[in-house]
Amino acid sequence: MHLTVIGAGPAYSDRAGSTGAAYLVRTDRSAILLDLGQGSFPRLAGHIDPADLDAVVISHLHPDHFIDLVPLRHYLRWEVPLGRVRVIAPAGLTDRLDALHDEPGFAAQALDIEALEAGSFTVGDFSIEAGPVTHTESSFGFRVSVSGDKGEAGLVYSGDCSCTGPGSADSARRHADLRGLVWSGAGRARSRAS
Repeated sequence: MHLTVIGAGPAYSDRAGSTGAAYLVRTDRSAILLDLGQGSFPRLAGHIDPADLDAVVISHLHPDHFIDLVPLRHYLRWEVPLGRVRVIAPAGLTDRLDALHDEPGFAAQALDIEALEAGSFTVGDFSIEAGPVTHTESSFGFRVSVSGDKGEAGLVYSGDCSCTGPGSADSARRHADLRGLVWSGAGRARSRAS
């Protein structure tokens, strides 16, 4: 498993080149993206043909985690004949994307959007566990591992978290949110920031 940090910026920034959340996870045969925040699509395209993604998994419906699905949709619609990408996200994403352009069916022209729920699912080589985290009503954290590889460490991605101080009730709840997703294996995930 290989992790590339495409973007990890905040919801807003005055720093040139800052991009929203986007984490590319790959094996030799599969590629998924965890979130696709503002400004991350061009960086993603510098690492992989976006049409080759097995899926984009969205943690929650704040724009800094999904807004670059718009350029992905345009790329697939206009640059890749019949190109489609699976998108797994909390319920309501399709309506938000369609509303951005005031065009029903806008997202469905290139994105296969599925409702994300707590539980386990498989995408390509990856086993993904989704669990609720404290942020919005429908925010999820993920544990990603390589399917069938008992010796490989997984990674845990939390999306955003609530603004809390150490020792607060929200901080304790946040820790409990992720506890069910954390797993310590014998192997290591490799990462590289871009």
